[in-house]
Amino acid sequence: MNLVDRTHLHRLGFAFLRRFASVLFPSALREFRSSLRDVEAPEDLRRHVISIAAKEAYRELTLSSADIGIESDRSLYSATISERSIEEACRYYDRALRAFLQLAQSVSEIGVEIGYSAFVDVVKLLAVAFLIEFRDEALLADVAASSILLPHVGSVLPRMRAEVLLVGRSRRVEAFEKLVASVLEIFGEGSRSAYCCEVLSLELPQPIDMR
Repeated sequence: MNLVDRTHLHRLGFAFLRRFASVLFPSALREFRSSLRDVEAPEDLRRHVISIAAKEAYRELTLSSADIGIESDRSLYSATISERSIEEACRYYDRALRAFLQLAQSVSEIGVEIGYSAFVDVVKLLAVAFLIEFRDEALLADVAASSILLPHVGSVLPRMRAEVLLVGRSRRVEAFEKLVASVLEIFGEGSRSAYCCEVLSLELPQPIDMR
């Protein structure tokens, strides 16, 4: 599914979009390059997210096949994942988690409420990456932002567009411009997250400068 269609899908409902797991892959015409700049995130928020999301991530990652209607008691991750290992994964990928949390705050300033499901999803991603010893933290952070977080902005694009057309300026658009600047600063112009922002901006009367 392309990003424009996915943006429209998100408008139908936050829960509906979460039924579609997606990762933004490079095409034959575009090569993504992920970088990761160190950012700060409130330590109390970080601890709170880990304490709450780690428990739910562990529950979801250790569901047996029987729990989801398959006649088997086997679980893919239960033998190797524990709440402690999930918390360890969050510490190991601390830069990626802090980037996600900072951008989540920027997204919320646009008027989008980011629920716990998004934080559980990113913690699950970090936990599985840790399990398979994935070392490219920049790519991991970029995938988390572009696949889990930034598509939420699509839900408020119609209102942003209407505000610009009716009054000439929008506080939401100004917040979106700050979000784009943060994405470019953290991940770089060639990142998946920058491309996601570029696609989102195409629905505004005047697209955001992505340079």
